[in-house]
Amino acid sequence: IVLTNADREVMLTHYARMKNLGTVVEQGLMVYDDAQDKFIKLRELDLKEHWRFPAGHPFRWNETGTDYFVFARPFAVVRVKADWQSVTNPAAYEAFTCLATNSTEENPIVKRDAAGKAVWQWRTNANPVGQKQERDLVNRRLLKPDEARYQLTDADSGQPVEMHHASIHWNDYLKRWILIGVQTGGRSFLGEVWFATAETPFGPWRQAKRIVTHEKYSFYNPAQLPFFDEDGGRYVYFEGTYSRTFSGNDHPTPLYDYNQMMYRLDLSDPHLNFGAKRYSRQTGSIFAVRISSAASR
Repeated sequence: IVLTNADREVMLTHYARMKNLGTVVEQGLMVYDDAQDKFIKLRELDLKEHWRFPAGHPFRWNETGTDYFVFARPFAVVRVKADWQSVTNPAAYEAFTCLATNSTEENPIVKRDAAGKAVWQWRTNANPVGQKQERDLVNRRLLKPDEARYQLTDADSGQPVEMHHASIHWNDYLKRWILIGVQTGGRSFLGEVWFATAETPFGPWRQAKRIVTHEKYSFYNPAQLPFFDEDGGRYVYFEGTYSRTFSGNDHPTPLYDYNQMMYRLDLSDPHLNFGAKRYSRQTGSIFAVRISSAASR
């Protein structure tokens, strides 16, 4: 993230030193030093901290005059005030949750108001509720399906879509928030890219449309680049990491492993005109583009 510290712009990031893909041996915050032209360690963070730091793709959000960074992980479940003192202080990070203060992992309790409606709120003393945790609450009948915010389904088949990574940004053309993300699993492992819209960045996110399929190839950690938007947001651009890793493909695309690939999305394309009754504009995208490992040979 980029923010101001002592009247100058600085770049801050979270880092992790890994023993393997599943084992973190050190984590913390680093800041970019202009004079040395490299990132330097600012502070280490407790290894037990799993969400109180910048992670995922951030966007800015102003609420009642307070400016926040919100992190899509892949949904917007963590935020922190957009100032140096807050982003460098783990205790200042807030989680978006529907759980009560007396809720535990073994005995989750959904907070409800006097009318029995689930209450979603920002808290510093609770873990965020993401897609998997929310689905568990629904399956245990602790949360009603229409109270859920992240249970995306395929607009064509109605099947659930589990997200791995995504970015969320406001779109001026649709006058809605848009999500572009990659699926966990699917037709190709970490290669299925989906598009969805919502009235707020915090959902509810209901339906999604598959927009790109990479045949037996990975395209992970996709991110929209809103500064490339064209024609009032009708055309948006997103990029991701094109890699053979995790794919199981025996015929890699020559010279393309771990390249960043960019796509242009046309939001007026009628193929993505799902949920039109709920939308104020017709929506769309490139539709079911299929990329094979031989595409760039």
